[in-house]
Amino acid sequence: LLTMSGANPAMIPAVVPLLKPFIADMATKVAPKVKEMALKHGSDENILLLRKEIDKMMTTKLEMLTPKMVKRLLEEVMRKHLSWLV
Repeated sequence: LLTMSGANPAMIPAVVPLLKPFIADMATKVAPKVKEMALKHGSDENILLLRKEIDKMMTTKLEMLTPKMVKRLLEEVMRKHLSWLV
């Protein structure tokens, strides 16, 4: 996603810490569904349903990241880690 937004691939590792809260928020929403599915004995059908649900949630979260948001995240990283260049 970051590469598609035009981000420099070398900067992606620096952006990861900024994305962790975003991913953690999604994980807290997925956890109850995982528990619910696990309690249903984890049949193959339930595992497929869980995967679809997680995929849907990830897609929704990724769609929320606009190019403007990615640009802002990258600018923050550059200011923090590359300020000596300016």
